[in-house]
Amino acid sequence: MPITQPLFGACRTIFAFFGTCFNEAGFYLVRTLFWQFRKPRYIILLGPPGSGKGTLATQLAPALRIKAMSTGDVFRREKAANTKFGRQVKAHLADGSLVPDSLTLAIVRRELIRPRYWFGAIEDGFPRTIAQAEQFELLLAKWGVSVEWTVLLDVNDDDLIDRLSNRRTCTNKSCGRTYNLKYERSVEAGICDVCHAPTAQRDDDVPEVISARLRTYREETQPLCNYYQVRNVLASVHPTGDMTKQEVFVLVKAALQG
Repeated sequence: MPITQPLFGACRTIFAFFGTCFNEAGFYLVRTLFWQFRKPRYIILLGPPGSGKGTLATQLAPALRIKAMSTGDVFRREKAANTKFGRQVKAHLADGSLVPDSLTLAIVRRELIRPRYWFGAIEDGFPRTIAQAEQFELLLAKWGVSVEWTVLLDVNDDDLIDRLSNRRTCTNKSCGRTYNLKYERSVEAGICDVCHAPTAQRDDDVPEVISARLRTYREETQPLCNYYQVRNVLASVHPTGDMTKQEVFVLVKAALQG
């Protein structure tokens, strides 16, 4: 093994350690000195597959002057960088087990103390269970804050099946741009506008599989909806299949202001 490999690994560990120390110290100072003047905002997005959570998060974040955080993207980044957390996630996925709630929360916490999230975040993909919601509530309570709103995108199953079954995804994994045969076609049929790789239908974007995914989603999400409804922070919106992204954004923004 070339000597540069262990040296590079050691340097990366040292830089990660100092980066974490900087984030912790900076986050403490921001909480202590600046949160009294600008209260942080923590928003959770809930919604079935294909409901447009990711798109909404990118629209809502600048309007609220905070950043969107996709837990799935964070997990993928940790695995790609082969961090300590990334290796733990890989190990659980490799043996077919779920990532423990404690590990998920640890990853989310470390992410939230990064400078981009010092004044809050829009959570897309977290929490997924009551246990995660409770642990997240305790974490925020330690910081003296709480979840401001949980937005539920309650989309009709027929609209979702129609939208997802017409979805086409770029086959270039480093791109991953999505299109829709009815609402957002690529300029050239079957070719990605961005990287010019072929587009294709995902295996799980067929009606039978979509229906099964939606049943699972309803079973898992209803307890979370109840959890946040009891705390009076649940805002349910009901986008229809013919609404544009901008119309959904306006609908959600009005719900948060109300």
